[in-house]
Amino acid sequence: MFRGYDDAFHLSFPYILSPQQSLRSAEYTESNPVPLIPPSSFAAVHLPANAGYLNPLALISAQRQIFTNIGGHTLDSSLCTAITQAADHVLVWYRPAASDFFDGTSPPPLKCGRVLLAAGAFSQTVPVSAFSPSDSAAAEMPQQGDAIDCLSLHPKTQVVALFEVSVHDVEVTLKGMPTIIYAGLTKGQGGTEEELDSAYVLPPIYYAPEKKWYVKIGHGKRLEEELEATAGADLQSWYTARSDKTGSTSYSPSIAPPSSDAPARALYHLFRRLFPTVFPLSVNFLNAGLTADTEDGKPCIRMGAGGLSKIGVCTGGNGYGAKACDEIGRLAAELFR
Repeated sequence: MFRGYDDAFHLSFPYILSPQQSLRSAEYTESNPVPLIPPSSFAAVHLPANAGYLNPLALISAQRQIFTNIGGHTLDSSLCTAITQAADHVLVWYRPAASDFFDGTSPPPLKCGRVLLAAGAFSQTVPVSAFSPSDSAAAEMPQQGDAIDCLSLHPKTQVVALFEVSVHDVEVTLKGMPTIIYAGLTKGQGGTEEELDSAYVLPPIYYAPEKKWYVKIGHGKRLEEELEATAGADLQSWYTARSDKTGSTSYSPSIAPPSSDAPARALYHLFRRLFPTVFPLSVNFLNAGLTADTEDGKPCIRMGAGGLSKIGVCTGGNGYGAKACDEIGRLAAELFR
């Protein structure tokens, strides 16, 4: 396997923690890998199998390198604006993503034999259309087209928390910490408004650009918000919707976030419950991503997007796209064999 690709994955043998008595295990207090978590507060189930977490930036970097190694070419900082299909080819229209360099004109379209649209939650924002050889406007970028309505995507927001921890906590207090999958209580089970239905908690990860260690926590379904699948501007603006306009909000690490910021408040309280003796140096909450959910919870991988035979689509990760990307990508590649 390509070395960089292999390095994107980290084995961490996760534990499932839950306040539910039905999951309580007598082995928890004997094998608890993080003694500071109050054993009386949670049940635990150990998953002694190949599992853990992945580094998304390292994964994307490795995938791009593999693509380059086999002769692929990447157009960095470009936005696909439209796709049009003719009888024997497909045109992909694009423009520079940075508005500072966009003068209102677009470069010539890319001429392709077939196209695979794999834009995640943005897949329904790219208009697709057809033109005939006699169409006098064929050489101009179309001003409108049809979104790929067959997808029925449901873009869902994902907020994550980064708790900065000290080197001492990394080397002593949190040493050997596994990945944690938290299974919370629903309202019907006695859960409160601030109770998470589920969450993932990653062990301390070193962020090289910032030279800091962070414990990362992400929420489950209850705190997701659905956005309009065809509203590209709304999807894009969500990433920068937090208070500093960069998609991040910082709060005092010693004070719970306000109730008006429900995701941040819930993630903060979970950290305090899990690690009552760890006092973070800083806390940041990020509008980290959008998941592309489908009606049946399965990826959409098919040719004939928008009724056009030369345009394929691969989207609908449903929140598990990264860890399943090898197989999803393989199935998409089969469309072009």
